Amino acid sequence: MEHEPLPEELPTHPGLSADDTMAEAARKIFEYHFQHMLYHEPGTREGKDIDELHNMRVATRRMRAAFRVFGDHLNMEYLKSILKDLRRTGRKLGTVRDLDVFWEKTQRYLNTLPTEQQNDLAPLQEVWAGEREEAREELLAYLDGDGYAQFKERFAKILQTDEVWSHTTITSKGKAIPHYLRHVVPIIIYKCMANVLAYDEWVTKPNTPLKQLHQLRIEGKQLRYALEFFEEVLSPQAGDMIQQMKKLQDHLGDMQDAVVASELLRDFLTWGTWGRAKDQKKTKSQEPILAPGVATYLADRQVSLYQQLRTFFEVWAYFQSVKFKQLGAAVIETL
Repeated sequence: MEHEPLPEELPTHPGLSADDTMAEAARKIFEYHFQHMLYHEPGTREGKDIDELHNMRVATRRMRAAFRVFGDHLNMEYLKSILKDLRRTGRKLGTVRDLDVFWEKTQRYLNTLPTEQQNDLAPLQEVWAGEREEAREELLAYLDGDGYAQFKERFAKILQTDEVWSHTTITSKGKAIPHYLRHVVPIIIYKCMANVLAYDEWVTKPNTPLKQLHQLRIEGKQLRYALEFFEEVLSPQAGDMIQQMKKLQDHLGDMQDAVVASELLRDFLTWGTWGRAKDQKKTKSQEPILAPGVATYLADRQVSLYQQLRTFFEVWAYFQSVKFKQLGAAVIETL
């Protein structure tokens, strides 16, 4: 099956203007990230550089996030199926990427061990490699399938269809609807900030549930995406806020990675498989899995989680400060 031609030149910015309508801006952002997705597809297929798959996945995640940011200004009659296909594509890419991230962090751990302990996780690596190979085969089958090819063809056509990106700007009663970036973006930024700060009363309590911290990470990601989408029309301070959000995301991301890794390692020590065995009655060994290196790694992941929890308040203190609110005001002052 023929694949979409690569973009001749990969754009570095969507090209937004404060005078764009929200619908026009959405089209530019979708087109920008769609081109990036296509650009990194050949490298993802080849599989030699895991960053190619990472970048392709990032493009799909940005487009899915754009649906949330621009949702009220999109013609979902045309775009509903596109969102569905983006989610499906993201899941296929995400399964492989999550496995890559797991082993990247595991390899960093191995690099800290003495030479004689470098093979301590060999049984785990064997199971991981089998799981990744299976996930990659499923990804390639999906990318080679008719459904994915049709999705790309439909999306490319929709991006060139003006009527999809027109939007009602006045109600039947004559009430004007805010629709220019200069009018709507400040509301979006402040709403995303409020969604982050809403977690303050929850995450500052003793023994904060990990579920709440994970949800905070998601809200933080939404604010970061919104800032990145509109960075061209925001003040230069937007870059500073993006960096602050990255710090928060990195901290919470390391925490979540430790949670996920711990669960996977426990499953391996119980079942000898990657994740919980599909048929526990048949797969569970009569004897415990003897993998002391894996047990030690599990303990390391637990220590890492504890350290991230203990130092979280140092990171969160900035978001409780007046500086964060002042930065938010500065970000939108040019609009």
